[in-house]
Amino acid sequence: MNYFFVFQNKTYNEESAGGYLWAPKNGDTGRRVSHWDKMKQVKKGDIIIHSLNKNIKAISVARSDCYSANRPVELEGMWNNDGWRVDTDYHFFNNCIVTSDHMKKLRELQPALDAPFNSIGRGNTGYLFDATKEMYDYIMEETYKIQASKDDKQFVASLFKPKGKTQNEFNIPEIRIIPMSGSEEFPNKSCAQIQEQYFLKDLIQREGCSYYYRKSGLVSENNALLLFQINNEIIASARLNEIVVFDELLLGQYKGALKLYPDSIQVFKPFNYDDLKTVCPDVVPFTQTKQKLSADNIVRLLGLIEKHSQGYGLTDQAQLVTLETAEKEAKQLGVAELLKRIKNNKTPKSKKISETTVYYRDPYIKELVKRLAEGKCQLCSKMAPFVDKDGKPYLEEHHVVRLADGGQDAIGNVVALCPNCHRKTHILKDETDLIILEGIAVSNKEKAKDLVS
Repeated sequence: MNYFFVFQNKTYNEESAGGYLWAPKNGDTGRRVSHWDKMKQVKKGDIIIHSLNKNIKAISVARSDCYSANRPVELEGMWNNDGWRVDTDYHFFNNCIVTSDHMKKLRELQPALDAPFNSIGRGNTGYLFDATKEMYDYIMEETYKIQASKDDKQFVASLFKPKGKTQNEFNIPEIRIIPMSGSEEFPNKSCAQIQEQYFLKDLIQREGCSYYYRKSGLVSENNALLLFQINNEIIASARLNEIVVFDELLLGQYKGALKLYPDSIQVFKPFNYDDLKTVCPDVVPFTQTKQKLSADNIVRLLGLIEKHSQGYGLTDQAQLVTLETAEKEAKQLGVAELLKRIKNNKTPKSKKISETTVYYRDPYIKELVKRLAEGKCQLCSKMAPFVDKDGKPYLEEHHVVRLADGGQDAIGNVVALCPNCHRKTHILKDETDLIILEGIAVSNKEKAKDLVS
């Protein structure tokens, strides 16, 4: 394994997003440049240290040997088209060390030739340079020290074994695979829906964060890392708090529960047996039998989980499916239950995708405001123009102050309008209508308070 240091002041955003390094083969005059030629030395498995404006932003592991490749489209206008490329897995740091704060030590540890820093403590002009394991160890040790949270420290520890720390520094005694039944527990549910609805909502809201089991329980120790497997994939993890055996069957079927630490529950891009085998050699092909794995591999496993967590968000489709289910449910609830759901519901956060921001709206607020309108448009006071497929007056929710403008998804900012008035408010943006709607929204909030009291 070899180590490299890359200055990416011009191309960090594009290259890190694409998971690669790229450099031209020649300059404008056809001249070869040593720090670009250095790309040819990178092999699969080598480690690269990434610098952006003096900040060590990430490290990456080469997924390929260097190969010839045209300039990526996102680097259009930079250099010649013919170049060298290395595909890499980036691992990003939340808190970054600044090279100028550590220059004396870095210069001591860097190689004698083709090094990133010059004699006066500045970065050499160029792209890719040689580094050493000692440089890497020092950078990771210092990066570990400045991480603010336990999770961030755990992430750095998954990439590096800090001095004075045991490999299993988080006292995880063992790793257990917990098989789940899709047909019994989650019929017709996608992986994303199980992650979103069960692990991130239902499970956390249960008393004791209890994962119920039907057949055999588990003999394990506190803080064991549990990997939840369904359809031959690991889709979530959590740490064990307590094992409980019920005196009698719960709901006529559950024998006991594995109580989990709520803040330890994590979902990520699912990985399979082959993926897990690369970091836990003692794993055997998945079945419906619980497996016990050695904790000696915990650091590598945490690294795999972190890798599958980077950039992972439940798909918009899965979130919208969940919201659609909630909307259907809301129509069947009484007003008191709607108010309870509004208080407790955690609607998915607004999310930026490329240059578009998607704003998610609480389905229970939407339904309650329609109930308060009693079938009439709250602007023109006319009855809804038609009934929907459920036989209810068709009205549309409208945020008086748009979410995009900082408005809240709250009862005091939402009204129910007929489709005609809804379009009118967005197209004309009439100030008189706005004042009226602000008053109606306040009235909706007061009516909701009266319903509670």
